Amino acid sequence: MEFALPIRVRWDIGPAGDSAKALRIATRIRDVEPLFVELSVDDPRALPILSPILETFSGGFTQLSLTLGLFPGAAEAASGLSYVETVWRIVGLSDLDRLPAGAGSAAFVPDAETIARLPGVLDAFSRSAAKALHLPNINAVRALADTGRVPVPSPAQYASFEKALEAGETDLGTRRLVVHDYFLWRILARHFPGSLGERLEFGGCQAGGALAYVDPAGGLYPCDALPLRLGDLSGDASFRELWDAPARIAAVAAIGATPTGCAGCEALPACRAGCRGLSLVAKGTLDAPDPACPGQVRSR
Repeated sequence: MEFALPIRVRWDIGPAGDSAKALRIATRIRDVEPLFVELSVDDPRALPILSPILETFSGGFTQLSLTLGLFPGAAEAASGLSYVETVWRIVGLSDLDRLPAGAGSAAFVPDAETIARLPGVLDAFSRSAAKALHLPNINAVRALADTGRVPVPSPAQYASFEKALEAGETDLGTRRLVVHDYFLWRILARHFPGSLGERLEFGGCQAGGALAYVDPAGGLYPCDALPLRLGDLSGDASFRELWDAPARIAAVAAIGATPTGCAGCEALPACRAGCRGLSLVAKGTLDAPDPACPGQVRSR
């Protein structure tokens, strides 16, 4: 399905040094009427602007979610936000013991540097008060800005992760896993089928079509995993004007094509070539399979 404008926008809110700029970005996002806005705050200096930003989206049909780091003041800021789904970002299994009272969801990013912790995180999650654990994809835009590199997990690391699961005895019971990456989902579905269900909603990479990402400075991208800057939402151009950029249209066309390396693979109807942004990061081209792909399965 083609989308003239995204139905899901992810926005990492930056420090509130310029509240007028932050509210201008919020208004630009609101004006395209996305169905979902996923806000993220990793810096406590952004907390003062959080309430006015949320008010910008009030009265509409947009469903809001908020991912917060476990830093001082975050729990107080999240209290009373019953109309917003709050997810707490963790970096290790001990963070699950630090979740605020009543917290229902946590998020852990499994990348090349953290995936070895994931078996322990899952085990700690099985014994925590949290009912849902989100495993989002890597934010390549932020990683490049912070360190100049993106720690993309390799197929070998995914295989080691599965061996660690096989050696353990973690039981998630009725707890829920929300997994972005198809190849990670496939491993977890073999071990925790009751926590994942069928991935009927997976329709391949949505970057630049149904999905958009806004970085802390207001930069607009097709996805947080696809570092292709389309413009600045804090400037004079509207969201729609930036979204109509030829670079986005070309990227969407490339994403819609079957990568050369996926031709003849019988798994393609399920994985849909996976995350194409990470393909660009890892291999320098959108015409490549997801770097987490363990290899082709030739159709007979």
